[in-house]
Amino acid sequence: MERLDKRRASHYKYYTDQIWGLAENYHLCLDSSLIGIEKCVSVICDIYQSINAGQ
Repeated sequence: MERLDKRRASHYKYYTDQIWGLAENYHLCLDSSLIGIEKCVSVICDIYQSINAGQ
């Protein structure tokens, strides 16, 4: 898993010139260990629906 993560980080850095895993590089970050998977899914679905409702 560590080798795969290193490959992902390298790929991400090459194509975006940003650091893999920094929250500031993403539009949305949720801590599933804090709020749980089900709540994360609910938040993501709510955001998706609100974005699509405006189109």
